[in-house]
Amino acid sequence: MPGGPDALSVALRAVSFVLLLNAAGIPIFIAVFGRLVPDSLPAITELGRRLAIAALVFVAGHHALEAARMAGEMGGVMDPAMQAMTLRSSEGAAFAMRMVGLALVAVGLRRGALSLGLRLRRIVEPFSEKFFEVLLRRCIAISVNSNLFALPGIQVLAAEH
Repeated sequence: MPGGPDALSVALRAVSFVLLLNAAGIPIFIAVFGRLVPDSLPAITELGRRLAIAALVFVAGHHALEAARMAGEMGGVMDPAMQAMTLRSSEGAAFAMRMVGLALVAVGLRRGALSLGLRLRRIVEPFSEKFFEVLLRRCIAISVNSNLFALPGIQVLAAEH
């Protein structure tokens, strides 16, 4: 194959990013516009789940090829020492975070998860608003009293309350 593992790795990386960004965008789309398209939500969540699963496959494939790129030949894919080296690198940490994020998206978009999330949101939302309001007020009071964050905006905001 012309270019060896490099050309294949670039192609897998490009496809993995397209799938990853699409999969990550579906939950944001549902959060912002879900109320406007209630009839389409099942199809949108299924699309997002499938995109996340496909992205998991391509992200894993790209990461497997990193060892081949480091070795300079496709045989590096099967070399345990090279695979271990890629997992311990900063690319390995990014790979792990991508996989965890995509798994969370796939699990969060499974059937029934959306309705469960909406029910939990209705229960938790009144408490969370009050919690964050109290937390913000306490942080402002602490910062003004201790002058840790002596910013004029914080002092004005604290003086208003």
